[in-house]
Amino acid sequence: MEAETLKIKVAQKMIGLIDLPYLFLNLDAQKVAQEVTTIGPIASITTFAQHVAPLREAFGDNPPTLSCIINYPNGPFNTYNATQEMKQAIEAGTDEIDLVFPYQALVNRQAGLCLKFLNTMRETAGDTPLKLTIEAGILQDAKWIRKATELAVRSGMNVVKTASGRNRQQITLTMVQMMLTVIEDMNPETGIHIVTTNNNFTEASQYLEEVISRLGTSWVDASHFRLSGPNLVSSISELLAKDHAI
Repeated sequence: MEAETLKIKVAQKMIGLIDLPYLFLNLDAQKVAQEVTTIGPIASITTFAQHVAPLREAFGDNPPTLSCIINYPNGPFNTYNATQEMKQAIEAGTDEIDLVFPYQALVNRQAGLCLKFLNTMRETAGDTPLKLTIEAGILQDAKWIRKATELAVRSGMNVVKTASGRNRQQITLTMVQMMLTVIEDMNPETGIHIVTTNNNFTEASQYLEEVISRLGTSWVDASHFRLSGPNLVSSISELLAKDHAI
């Protein structure tokens, strides 16, 4: 029974760490607000710049953090376009920027240019928190995953994200461990956002346990640690519903 009680407490904590992506050109802000309200106080929503204002209005006085994704979906290596996108997102009132890393440029051994690109993005963002999505599931190779994470930390990214969630990339615990090792070594204040593969509570719990074992329980808050996954919410909600029914 103690194990079940602990599981419920972990599930309850996870709700406050969840990011829900709404990456659609057309979006019903009122419907999204209703859906999220039934789930509970989640951490954030990732969406496009044009949806920020309608979502903020739909949520009223207590919206989740609104994170605007740019340079999506393929992470093109175009500083001008990415800068313009970022400025538009900030003007739209986003709380955060989620920048897709130019991963192909890294694989083409242009790490120096990638760092220059990231430094420009960091400067353009100003005080707006900046998250870098490295697309670890596409990079696959350990050296590229480590290097992308290193570049993220060196350029002052607030958070490193495993993947955007497109194409159902395979993200593994080993990949997450690589990223966490870089964060531990270079700057433990850098957060991590993990997009789950199996999208269930058990997988998410493994990631949470790994993070706590390395960085401590007090480190785990929505500014440092978030989780995403298409079916993660339903898995957690199902667990909490069973507890409520007992």
